[in-house]
Amino acid sequence: MKKTPFTVSCILICCLSTSSNAAALCVEATGIPAQCLYEDAASCQREATRLGGTCAFNPASPRATASNLTALYCVVESGMVATCVYPDRSSCDIEAARRQGTCVANLPEPYSEDPYKINRPYY
Repeated sequence: MKKTPFTVSCILICCLSTSSNAAALCVEATGIPAQCLYEDAASCQREATRLGGTCAFNPASPRATASNLTALYCVVESGMVATCVYPDRSSCDIEAARRQGTCVANLPEPYSEDPYKINRPYY
């Protein structure tokens, strides 16, 4: 098969569009925009420590909903394995350091209003 410049450019565009997904973890620090560049929990934690910030789930990235919605914090390890059982940041940070991961806030999925819900008052 002969590869024309058009074919090569189409393949390149397809590859670039699929690889531009948002990273799952972000470093958040005061005065710096969120840096959503991390797929590895340990590297996110190293950079967050260097900047004096924290790691967080990327709100633009799809993630699995935590099974335990009452726990406020999750330990995230490599491979994006999250254990959400920690009621406070300090216990989560201790376990994250032991597991070489990072501690992130367990935020619920954003609430979306039903656009077809009828909101008229009926008397």
